[in-house]
Amino acid sequence: MAATAGLTVYSSARHGMPSTTKIELDSSVQGLVEIWDDPEATPKTTLLVAEGSHAKVVHRQGHLLIAADSFPKSATLSVGGGVLEISGHLPLVTLMGDCMLTATSGRDAAIAKVVVGSDSQLTFGNEKALNIHKLSATGGARLTLAQFSSSECRLRIREVEPGVTLVARSNTPIVWGIRSASGVLLIGGVNLEVERHGICSGLTGEALGDWKPAIAAAENAVITELEGTFILGSVRGATIAGGSRGYLIAGIAERRFGRDGITQDPLAQSILREFSIPSGLTGRKLLTKFSSVFQLEPSRQHLPGSQMTAWREFNLRRPWRSVQSLFLGAGPSDRDRVNLFLDSELMRELHRLVKEHGAPGASRTKVGWCAYRLRHATTEGRVERLALTGYRTLGYGERPLPSLVTWLALSMLMAGVILGFDPALSKMGFQTFLSETLCRVPGSVEALN
Repeated sequence: MAATAGLTVYSSARHGMPSTTKIELDSSVQGLVEIWDDPEATPKTTLLVAEGSHAKVVHRQGHLLIAADSFPKSATLSVGGGVLEISGHLPLVTLMGDCMLTATSGRDAAIAKVVVGSDSQLTFGNEKALNIHKLSATGGARLTLAQFSSSECRLRIREVEPGVTLVARSNTPIVWGIRSASGVLLIGGVNLEVERHGICSGLTGEALGDWKPAIAAAENAVITELEGTFILGSVRGATIAGGSRGYLIAGIAERRFGRDGITQDPLAQSILREFSIPSGLTGRKLLTKFSSVFQLEPSRQHLPGSQMTAWREFNLRRPWRSVQSLFLGAGPSDRDRVNLFLDSELMRELHRLVKEHGAPGASRTKVGWCAYRLRHATTEGRVERLALTGYRTLGYGERPLPSLVTWLALSMLMAGVILGFDPALSKMGFQTFLSETLCRVPGSVEALN
């Protein structure tokens, strides 16, 4: 057959058919070969391709069995539907539609590279015997992962190249054995497990309805530049760091029993950086699982209380029917007050954790400032509120600038009093006091010298 020729092979279920159907392509076959097998047929179709053939095989339908030793590297294989059963090691498989990959029972199977050529759905079961060494995609094609059964479904992929998009509409499909991955978009309930010493970067997570992507990592694995929303599985001894915009921890896996019968904390000795958590009660519950983290460094961009101002504090404390409300508008709702109290408790606990788990100074300062601002806004006691007002002039012990401004203001006041100025209680009197002090203090300092 010439390279431009095409061959379409059809097979259908018939009474008394043999247990297998065999298709043999010799070296003269150089063109496109499409295989359409009856999906209701009991036998499998076995494909044998002779050495030297440049056949472009496209499996469209049915159950196709290919052994690596009977499929030369000169031929190409694409799957646009049906089931592809593999034994041995194939160099390249291109996915062009909804299909299923499986390994022949009792034999190891591997694919050096799987290319997602168009939007496809890949169905798999608990395929521990099937290894995909490299996964890539062209033209922004998406690969939807689907489960073969209601039990746990696992597929091993060693390396995921940039530009791959993985989608799952449940939280069952698990992609494990990841050694390296970068620039990958995870949508829905994709579970990604990074092996020990694995390195991943640039992963982005997007929720799909109620399903959120999950990541797990073995000891000494490093995942950086995370963005989006993720559920953390077991990341014991791993480093999980966000990118410039950080990442949101939407949930954390439950404790599991190890082989020794001892419960294993999923976050034990892990390093978590540039992350954020949901506000309110949800985030506060998550913080109860952070006690065994080795180092904690939350993102400083979206902390509750970071936008708190003195005007907002006053507005939050205003009664609904006060005189000020006639001029300043309606006061806060009960729900706003409750959320503020929950955020205050969240930041109080986060402040304690960052101090105990070695967060950098910038993170401790930012978290501490936000915690005090929320405490200042929610406290009901007048004495405590007054004390916090005074403490705020010192930056709550977290920021140096308020302390410096307070010291300068008190220094100017004391200097004016010592020099004998008696300002009038008016705007003009204050301006006169300030200008005279600024003019006289430098001269007094020179006289002391």
